Amino acid sequence: MLVLVARPLGLLPDGPAGHAYIADLDYWQRTPRERLVRSNYPLDLDHELSDVPLALGEWTGREVPPDNVGVYMVLEPEQFVQRLYYHSDGRYLWLTLIGGRSSRTFHPPESCYESYGWQTQIASHPMELANGDQLYGMLVDANKADEHQLSYYLYLFPRQGRSPGDGMVIFRVTTPLYGTTEETLALQQDFVREFFISAEERGS
Repeated sequence: MLVLVARPLGLLPDGPAGHAYIADLDYWQRTPRERLVRSNYPLDLDHELSDVPLALGEWTGREVPPDNVGVYMVLEPEQFVQRLYYHSDGRYLWLTLIGGRSSRTFHPPESCYESYGWQTQIASHPMELANGDQLYGMLVDANKADEHQLSYYLYLFPRQGRSPGDGMVIFRVTTPLYGTTEETLALQQDFVREFFISAEERGS
């Protein structure tokens, strides 16, 4: 009798296949957009999120301390990374990584934006990876006065069971609008491809 034993996600050995995670649009329920993803870098609470390189392809980053200490104290994240990355052409984006094991750390993005006076439109959006796979995240289109920015984010889990005790990490990139929405998303996609190698449908 042949017995197949599944290796727990997040415990896969390092190598060409990358680090394995479950990625989804939501943290409290599964969605049809859930994917098994492979990342070039560890993005879980068993590792230091701050170890993500500052040099990523055409991108160069620098650390930026949290500018709202009050929000940080309310969320009480286990790990928090905020960086500003510049592309070689001069355009920039923000990378935010937030990791925790408590529901207190995570909340719907619109509640945060609206509390600061932003008007938002939120929808699922696919990023095409270099191998052609589609990685789905939530796209937040936010406007306030003469400011306009786009944020793309998703939740990463180190196990199939998505247990809060295992922790989860928000991966978010935020960019001012550069030209059209499509041009701005293309810039974000270039950055996202530095992290994620593949995104497979569950069961594939």
